[in-house]
Amino acid sequence: MLQKWNIRKAAVAGFVLLSIICGCIVLVKNAIVPSQNSAVIDYQLRKNRRIFPQYRLKDTKSILHASNEVENRARLYIFLSPWDCPNCLRESIYWQLLAEKDKAVKVFAVSKGTHQKQLGTLIDTYHLKFPILIDHENQLFDSLGIERTPLKILVDKQGVIKKIDKKFYESESDFLASIVSHNENSAYDQEL
Repeated sequence: MLQKWNIRKAAVAGFVLLSIICGCIVLVKNAIVPSQNSAVIDYQLRKNRRIFPQYRLKDTKSILHASNEVENRARLYIFLSPWDCPNCLRESIYWQLLAEKDKAVKVFAVSKGTHQKQLGTLIDTYHLKFPILIDHENQLFDSLGIERTPLKILVDKQGVIKKIDKKFYESESDFLASIVSHNENSAYDQEL
């Protein structure tokens, strides 16, 4: 009887381990391999010159932000969630560096409003100092069709979406190059 119980425990443990491994492979594949949808979205953006939606949202410090408050600067919107994969959020150091160093690009994060306590933990853990907008009614998430996070959207001075980026960058130079290639006024032009 004891032997049967040990066999069952081993089978269950093996099934759980296999499920975890398969789940991680799918997560890694989705993070590394760009989907065909991103190419279709990029083509449609270039063709239609899609404008970033207007908004009025408060940040985590209850400061009201509006889409028209940032003039003569490109904007990088990072859609995120406190439950995003820690590997994906490692890139946040590059977001913070961009926010601090590049005056041609204003950085905002956008999160759904359902998890403010966990968002505070995320801000403290990753030392995020740029505004994190709370989208209580999913206004931006819904109008842009965002289902998965983290996702980055680069918007030019006129409010035209230049790039939707699901890719995770391993190095600061790769991340900054992805921004500079779509923003001719970046302070990083000379460095790269």
